[in-house]
Amino acid sequence: MKFNCFKNIKEINHIAIPLIANSIAGLLIKLVDQAMIGRISVEAYGAIGVVSSLLFTIAGILGVMSVTFNIYGSRSMGQEDIKSFNNYFISSIFLNIIIGVSLTFLLLISQRPLLSIVFGFKGTILEDSLQYLTIMSVYVLIQLLLFTFSTFFKIIKETKWIFIGSTIASVMNVILNFLLIFGNCGFPELGIRGSAIATIIALSTNLIIYVYLCRKHLTVTFTNFTTYINNLKFICKKSTSLVGQEILEGGIFIIAVNAMIARIGDIQLSGYLLVSQILSIVLIPMYMYSSSILTLVSERYGSNQLTDLREFPKITLGLIMLFYIFLSIIFIYFKYEVSAFITNDINLINYATNILIFIILANIFNPLHNVYKYALQAIGQSNYVLIKTAIINLITFLIMLISIFMFKLNLFGVFISLFFNYVMLSIIFSKKYKDVLKNISSNRDSDKIV
Repeated sequence: MKFNCFKNIKEINHIAIPLIANSIAGLLIKLVDQAMIGRISVEAYGAIGVVSSLLFTIAGILGVMSVTFNIYGSRSMGQEDIKSFNNYFISSIFLNIIIGVSLTFLLLISQRPLLSIVFGFKGTILEDSLQYLTIMSVYVLIQLLLFTFSTFFKIIKETKWIFIGSTIASVMNVILNFLLIFGNCGFPELGIRGSAIATIIALSTNLIIYVYLCRKHLTVTFTNFTTYINNLKFICKKSTSLVGQEILEGGIFIIAVNAMIARIGDIQLSGYLLVSQILSIVLIPMYMYSSSILTLVSERYGSNQLTDLREFPKITLGLIMLFYIFLSIIFIYFKYEVSAFITNDINLINYATNILIFIILANIFNPLHNVYKYALQAIGQSNYVLIKTAIINLITFLIMLISIFMFKLNLFGVFISLFFNYVMLSIIFSKKYKDVLKNISSNRDSDKIV
């Protein structure tokens, strides 16, 4: 049993560690990237920020479809059905191309009314954002393809290529920004257009690396055309609840929480957003390890390995909590230095350092909730996850409203509500997962008796 535990830890880390390293490297390079963009102009910084946020949101929501490929591709690998795995891979690429090309044309056609009417841009910032969006219109297409290829490497447990490809692209992006934004080393000074060109070239290079590495799996046969079409429909159908989950947690929930905090006061909102940035670094291992759970649980579910299905979430949670506690201690110890690195406002620094420990405590059950959420999605319980999340989120909002505006707990009301949210979802998801495994075990025992 002990040997099997170490074997599982090694397998989980083999997938997760390169992803964690990739996320941290990407975050550091992004900070350097932002520093260069901020030196173009205030208008350019705002234009790039808004357009990038829009494109990131669209790509993030639609990119959830790669999770469906992760689940069913991993199951195929667990069943040693390489043909089905390749068919899912090709079908996902076709779906990415269809959606990505459609969105590219839609963005090009509607970019001016989108930016002028929806975002209210005019004058210099409108022209800057139009320059940027015209070049960046292919971003969603490239990013969706990168998501699918990254998922491919997760399934075959070769995540080192994600780290290598992404790091090369990120470093290239910084170098090209230096050359094209400011016109260094004899290159033309392109400003905001240079930033967009640098991003697209870097992402395209990353995609070319992935295509080359996966070339043996990219054989398209006309005899499988019907299979590809059926897989496209299947992926779209199975992705519905996952997309809903992403919209709920990644959009509606965050916006609603921020909107409530904004009504408390400016310093409270700024302080919360600042410590949320710190928390996002602490939570990087959680998301990367949860991604490995999605792959491994899907695979073991396909091969009916109940022991591993029981053990993987427990082991993964233990590894995440080690990182969570370690990183939390570091950031709490250096809270003044970290806050001062992000802002030079003394009042904001003092406020943020006072509330940092509370947001960390409020999220202490977030890893447990996240691990079992991904585990449930891996065994086909996405609809259950979406429904329960929606219900608990709604109750959380009500508690937040009461604690903030009736009991005048202000930001502490938010932290209490978030703590409640993650505790309840942790209990519900972990219980459901164990119940599903119990039913599988009972059915297997019944089959043996028959």
